[in-house]
Amino acid sequence: MLISGKMKIGTRIAASLCAVWLGVSFLLGVIAYQTAKTVLVENIKSRVKDCAALAVLSVSGDEHALLQALDDESSPAYQRLFSALQKIGASDKDIKFVYTVRKSGDGSIIFIGDNTESAEDRSHVGDPYTDASPLLVSVSGNLTEAVVEKDVYTDQWGAVLSAYAPI
Repeated sequence: MLISGKMKIGTRIAASLCAVWLGVSFLLGVIAYQTAKTVLVENIKSRVKDCAALAVLSVSGDEHALLQALDDESSPAYQRLFSALQKIGASDKDIKFVYTVRKSGDGSIIFIGDNTESAEDRSHVGDPYTDASPLLVSVSGNLTEAVVEKDVYTDQWGAVLSAYAPI
């Protein structure tokens, strides 16, 4: 109620308390949202990292090392690798691309196996991986445990969060 163009002291206090309550509520909402977002992203990263670490257990390191050239794709070792990569991809609807790479003698990263069904679209043994992420470039050749990208990576195949594990 206004008296001589001024609010009563009780009304001012009530309005001030409401403004403070609304401000604090808004800040708490923002903090809760950011915390939930951070926890969710970290859980997703942990899940992706665990998937990579577990998936690599179905790949034979000895057979993987035998695959050196495109002609090796007709070998039983490659067929077993391809089958294992397809099973990994089929094990979870959220897994899109499953492939193996290695650092070549010249320091570049090359594909070895790829779970893509179509041979035309698949990366083949020895194909260069020209758009490898900075993380993959830095860990390639000396990876000792599973690692996950810091951020979602977007390229011509979509937005993905990648993880890498040593074979």
